[in-house]
Amino acid sequence: MSSLEPVAVEANVRFRDVLGIQEFRALYAAQLLSVAGDQVARVAVAILVFNKTASTTLTGATYAASYLPWIVGGPVLAGISDRLPRRSVMIWCDVIRAILVLFLAIPGLPTWLVISLVALVALGEPPFASARSSLIPDLVGEGRKYAVASTLANTSSQLAVAVGFALGGLVVGAAGTTASLLIDAGTFGASALLAATYFQRRAPADPEPGSFLETITKGLVIVFRDPRLRWLAVSSWLLFGIGVSTEAAAVPYVRSHHGT
Repeated sequence: MSSLEPVAVEANVRFRDVLGIQEFRALYAAQLLSVAGDQVARVAVAILVFNKTASTTLTGATYAASYLPWIVGGPVLAGISDRLPRRSVMIWCDVIRAILVLFLAIPGLPTWLVISLVALVALGEPPFASARSSLIPDLVGEGRKYAVASTLANTSSQLAVAVGFALGGLVVGAAGTTASLLIDAGTFGASALLAATYFQRRAPADPEPGSFLETITKGLVIVFRDPRLRWLAVSSWLLFGIGVSTEAAAVPYVRSHHGT
């Protein structure tokens, strides 16, 4: 006759349970600040370039420059968080982006420099996002808490993109492009301060054997050798491109309909 062993059942976990963890609460706030501030800056820079050049093409290029590094450099840069302390990665990504956005706020910059700075700012997002996602299980643990915390972070991030885009138009209309960029730099600074103040110092994760380049190459080979993974990757890029092109056309469209 076999004995029945008791099975531990994890209690239901709610959003307030994970938000009650101080480190996760700081991570969540840092994420919302970075994402919303970034959207405000995207709108501000697009309006800045359109006002200066009246060129739909250059305005679209400026907006695309804020996303293109994600597609091109994302797979490479995201791996940085696996080789360095994630707390440090988040802090330095925010500090560097804050400095770059402050440069963007300087009046009279040539358009090519504005686009270049926008692309450099965007390069800081993949390692920041990767470090943030990798930190979640360290902060809340595994199981349902991780699932709830991850769902909350991802859903709120998408909401912050939408709200930040709408907020960007209101902020730029009320305060102007320079003030909006200064606000964005401030959100990055606040995010870095939260990470530095509330996150514990943790050792970096154990990286995969081999060099950083070898690890990236192996990952790309796995994706593109599998038809299903390849289809998902290409489809994501196409949908991403369609979404970005629609958003990039917003400023010229509003201006053509007598918007301010």
